[in-house]
Amino acid sequence: MNKRILKQRLIAQGFESTYITRNGVHPVCDNCQAIVIQGLATHETGCSNRKRECEGCSNLIPIHFRVCDDCYGEWIFESGRDK
Repeated sequence: MNKRILKQRLIAQGFESTYITRNGVHPVCDNCQAIVIQGLATHETGCSNRKRECEGCSNLIPIHFRVCDDCYGEWIFESGRDK
């Protein structure tokens, strides 16, 4: 994968200070000590930059939400639950 594309994906996942070197792309989070476990960049538990996929459309959203704003109305109607 292209290093620039990987950097953009990591930034979208909350690793804002990610940088590129000759050896690869290094994910860095401003709010926690980000680490890479078996090739997967990971935030610390409780980091405010953690993201997850929306249950409705797979967009990246903050970890404390289940669905994004676009899917919320449809999701609440179908499941009868709250965000």
